[in-house]
Amino acid sequence: MKQLATSLLGLLALGSCAAIDPPEARARVEAPPLPDVFVADESAPPAAEQAADAWWEELGTPELDALIVEALERSYDLRAALERVAQADAEAELAGVSRRPQVSAGLSADRSRRNYVGLPIPGSGGVLSSTATTFGLSLNLSWELDLWGRLSALERAAELQRDATTADFAGVRLSIAGQVAKAYVSAVEAKAQLRVADDAVEIRRRSLQLVQDRFEGGLAPRLELEQSRTQLANSEALVAGRRRAAEASIRRLEILMGRYPSGDLQVADSLPNPPERPPVGIPATIVSRRPDLFSAELRLRAADERFQAARADLYPRLALTASGGTSSNELGDLLDGDFRVWSLAGNLVQPIFEGGRIRAQIASSDALASEASAQFAGAVLRACAEVEIALDAEDDLALQVTHLASAVESSRASEALVDERYRSGLENLLQLLIERRTRLDAESAWLDTRRAWLENRIDLHLALGGGFDATAEVQE
Repeated sequence: MKQLATSLLGLLALGSCAAIDPPEARARVEAPPLPDVFVADESAPPAAEQAADAWWEELGTPELDALIVEALERSYDLRAALERVAQADAEAELAGVSRRPQVSAGLSADRSRRNYVGLPIPGSGGVLSSTATTFGLSLNLSWELDLWGRLSALERAAELQRDATTADFAGVRLSIAGQVAKAYVSAVEAKAQLRVADDAVEIRRRSLQLVQDRFEGGLAPRLELEQSRTQLANSEALVAGRRRAAEASIRRLEILMGRYPSGDLQVADSLPNPPERPPVGIPATIVSRRPDLFSAELRLRAADERFQAARADLYPRLALTASGGTSSNELGDLLDGDFRVWSLAGNLVQPIFEGGRIRAQIASSDALASEASAQFAGAVLRACAEVEIALDAEDDLALQVTHLASAVESSRASEALVDERYRSGLENLLQLLIERRTRLDAESAWLDTRRAWLENRIDLHLALGGGFDATAEVQE
């Protein structure tokens, strides 16, 4: 045993000296430095309080809160992401098995016949033979010593990959919440737009009846009558289109929630009121909690570990095997210590020439790690850009909503005045139709901008990875 160990250590030293020094890693791309706070947020007025980590609650819509909770419980995409976490966890466990000794037990039975050619049986002319039965009971052990850290590097890489997959699960969860919130806002807006279009049809019908009566009484030309019919037909066509859009938005929302897209889901009649602006001075480092950035960083670290494992392939591998047990021609002797047998072996393998395979693998692992570092740096920039764009749009959209609300109020007042003058014969139908179209267009634009404003706020939450509280963590 001592001689075996001495011989293996000598060969190990010889192999280490013979190994060519592995190449060093190329320079990795570093993520750009972040400002203390986001640029678009430096001059923003402070809000009354910060949003909760369950960021969708800030919209103040219990109906939406319930829909998001249901979606997170029933989403098939989220279930698939959870199964990917289970797969990565199993693969990490499998990677750790290689570092531990492998033990197995065996029970064997062998019956054989041997012919002795050239030794005939006297008097029979047959061939002399013998038959033997052998039984064996064994306990076997094998273990590769992790001398250069190759196996531990592969284990760490698998563990980092598992953590990255877990971060991906958190990212899917965040994305589903955002998609449901956007789909809900879109469905409510589509319902409100349909109501505006229905109102337009009703107005057109009343106008047509009024013009019909005036035409039959000789008080209105035929041109006004045809114009009224045209306006009614266009309004009815608009209703059909908006009804189709409303039904499609409901079905998209149902799919996100894991329901059958029957179109039966009911949503609120009006969009929620815009919440207060985000607090001033959101730290730029808050984006580091985004699941996609956390996942990218973990995958970068995993790629570096695989690179280290590839470099370790240049060095010798030492494996120990041992076996002990009993062997006998009688089954009853297997538990008798007098029939014990054993073996101990060491295996040292030093790569000498493999056609450049190992160095090519090292170069490939190095390039993959460099690619991961570049992807991480790019992801950081894109994340910051998403936040800056959303913050920039915040004030502009809020101002648009305010101005359009004033336009709606003014157009309604103007329409009422013209309608009164028309009924008194002081104004023509064309002017009344213009005022009504102006009012309906203002209401439609106001609804559309409010939806865009709410979607931008949702995008801001997604870009930040949750609420505005920098100390909060993304739920996993």
